[in-house]
Amino acid sequence: MLSARPDSQFELGHSVDGTAQIGFVGDLLLARYVQEKHRSTPAAVWDEVQGRLDALDTVVGNLECTLTTRGEPWPDKQWRFRGDPDWATTVLKTGNVGAVSLANNHVMDYGPVSVRDTTGALDAAGIAHAGTGGDRAAAFAPRTFEAGGLTVALVSYTDRFRPFAAGPDSAGTSYLNMDPRDPATRHRVERSLSQIPQTVDLVVASLHWGPNYEPKTDRHRRFGRWLIDRGVDVVHGHSAHEIAGIEVYEERPILYDTGTFVSDFTAVEGHRNDLTFLFEVVVDDGLSELRLHPVEVVEKSVRPAGERGREWLRERVRSRSAQFRTEVQRRPDEEWFVVSL
Repeated sequence: MLSARPDSQFELGHSVDGTAQIGFVGDLLLARYVQEKHRSTPAAVWDEVQGRLDALDTVVGNLECTLTTRGEPWPDKQWRFRGDPDWATTVLKTGNVGAVSLANNHVMDYGPVSVRDTTGALDAAGIAHAGTGGDRAAAFAPRTFEAGGLTVALVSYTDRFRPFAAGPDSAGTSYLNMDPRDPATRHRVERSLSQIPQTVDLVVASLHWGPNYEPKTDRHRRFGRWLIDRGVDVVHGHSAHEIAGIEVYEERPILYDTGTFVSDFTAVEGHRNDLTFLFEVVVDDGLSELRLHPVEVVEKSVRPAGERGREWLRERVRSRSAQFRTEVQRRPDEEWFVVSL
């Protein structure tokens, strides 16, 4: 359990009590052509991956769109995504998605009403969310949800698209400079973490950080490790639309980028943004292991990756994790890979 220091920071290495299998995925674009294709069959988004999702206690992802039928397009912004609230929440519930990050560069694509409608739709569906709100305090506030035998706290931050940053009295995202050397960053994050109840078993930080198709920087690495030093158990990164490396720091996983899980994007040569993993964190009275299930996006649905896709993903994650000395192993007779924690 979390144990508070006198300065309200959390101790590194608090015990994680209970058992659970929690899935982590990257961006979920539940709008545009995905919505058009699967309007009458929302479960078809998950295709042959449905059984794997159902076997987990819950799934955490980044909702890469706003859920509203109202509002005006944000001016001078190239990409704007919005999905129908009823349809999109049905997809999320069908896919066993119990919590989403909203700190990103699309949650307010149709103005402040986007925030109200998105959070309202998720609340009505019983899906936890963090990273945006009616003001800065709400955007940085943690949210809790249940997963198996665990109570999980979710915080979410972003360094993408500063115009969406929430103000003291205005809606927006939990935007910050992801550098622990920045006093304002330290203050806002430590205040955010200090609001987590001591009864929480697991702390997840979901981060929409860094540009598309670019590796994370030393600044991002410092920030991820700093979060774990302050009691975060899982760093769930996304934004680049491609798989990045995995670091195990103080026996906690930093998933630098979990790619794109549901989208209608065209595959980008050399980046294979159509290939990704379902990341499964296994908790058994402590963080036990990380399982990587290879998947691919085909015809706007998610399916298990074929043999060539699996090998590409294995080589990509192994090569990008080598700098952290992270071993990615393949289990005999299994189509997924594993990282020990």
